[in-house]
Amino acid sequence: MRAEIIGPLELLDKLEPATKPLSRQRNAVHWLQRFNDLSETAIEEKRKRDELKAKRDLLFERYLKHPMDTRLALEIKVMDDQLAEGASQRKRKTGSRN
Repeated sequence: MRAEIIGPLELLDKLEPATKPLSRQRNAVHWLQRFNDLSETAIEEKRKRDELKAKRDLLFERYLKHPMDTRLALEIKVMDDQLAEGASQRKRKTGSRN
């Protein structure tokens, strides 16, 4: 079975067949803007997460060379906690949609 590819107006027509064309266009614009906002937020979160991971990895490499440097260990711990909190928030967000 092949999936049918349809545009936003056709999708709205299937969801709300009784609405007027102008109203459908406004709804389509609203949903596209909302989707765009969500996409930008997800991209920004991923970028921040990737930056944090990269910083953490660099610190860890330095820590491996100087294992007695507790300052590095504490900085790594803080970053690990931030990454874990972000993962927990993402899990709550996706869990709330189901």
